[in-house]
Amino acid sequence: MEQLSAVELLTQSGLPPYVDFSLFGPHGHRKYQKIKLSGLQMMGNGTFQQVEFKGPATFEMWEECYAILRTTLIFLDAVPLGPLDVYHDRVKDYAKNYGESMWHLVFQAETRMRQEQMERIRRKGLLAKAADPNHPYDPAHPWRWVWAQAATEEDKIWTVQLEAVSHTHLRAHETGRNLVCRLLLDKKKIPN
Repeated sequence: MEQLSAVELLTQSGLPPYVDFSLFGPHGHRKYQKIKLSGLQMMGNGTFQQVEFKGPATFEMWEECYAILRTTLIFLDAVPLGPLDVYHDRVKDYAKNYGESMWHLVFQAETRMRQEQMERIRRKGLLAKAADPNHPYDPAHPWRWVWAQAATEEDKIWTVQLEAVSHTHLRAHETGRNLVCRLLLDKKKIPN
């Protein structure tokens, strides 16, 4: 009930319905308070540092938290089922394609999408609606359009937040043998 009330307050206040999955989910904070995931984070000087994040340590744990958020947003009539499921499937595809060892990068990108990028997308929709009254953005239900955009149209954000970072992350851990293999594969891709 507390989780539902918190999301309702956010949406009624015009704020993004962002929730922290280290606290929000099945059984509230009891289950996830002590669960952490670890991974490497790029520092300002280009080096990587081992860090711990609070939150779901696997995609399956994230999925449990997301299911609660999904149900909450549907119940509050904030976001319809379709965009929520497409968003879920996008994260699932990234988790599958990048694998368990890169989950921390997928989790960070997904968290940034909900925490930071969705508000930017909302502002973009607000400006588009002001310029064109027929634009599908609805100020009375902003998160419907925002969630659909985050799920399907914001490829550049996902690329910057996840794909580019994962390539840098992988290259930081290449061994000499792996580097030679990658360079040979890259050379095959270059048209003559």
